[in-house]
Amino acid sequence: MIHERHETYEMARIEMGRTLILFTVLAAFVCSCAPNQRIVESNGQWSNSEANRAAATPVRSTLEKDIEAMRTADFVFIYVIKRKDGGPLDAEDKKFASAVIPGEMNRRTVSDEGKAILIGSNFRMPDESRKLIEESFAFEDLSRDQATTNTNAQANR
Repeated sequence: MIHERHETYEMARIEMGRTLILFTVLAAFVCSCAPNQRIVESNGQWSNSEANRAAATPVRSTLEKDIEAMRTADFVFIYVIKRKDGGPLDAEDKKFASAVIPGEMNRRTVSDEGKAILIGSNFRMPDESRKLIEESFAFEDLSRDQATTNTNAQANR
């Protein structure tokens, strides 16, 4: 009987120890998740200045960002293909463009919420391909000025 009491006492002590550890960890977690009072109090001033700064910064479209990315990638030739009606490109439009755009056109990106295909390359698009595209789509050439580009022909002189 003494042995049973001793086991019961030990089990209760172990259980209390576990509860105390759990309570300590939980209290530390709750205290560490409290917001910083200084930041909370300064929130009104900070968010107003952020709102003013955001309103003053112009928002660029995804097409502008993608064109800039093509320029940053140092592509000599950059072309934009859109539907003439300005609508989004459908599966048939993309299939046609994929068949007509030559393989040496390095990068192709669907941009402007699916309304444009942006092409970046260091090779000029062949005239036949360009004419086929211009028959069905609005075609824009944003390539760099050819007088300033350094091509292999100029380098071999």
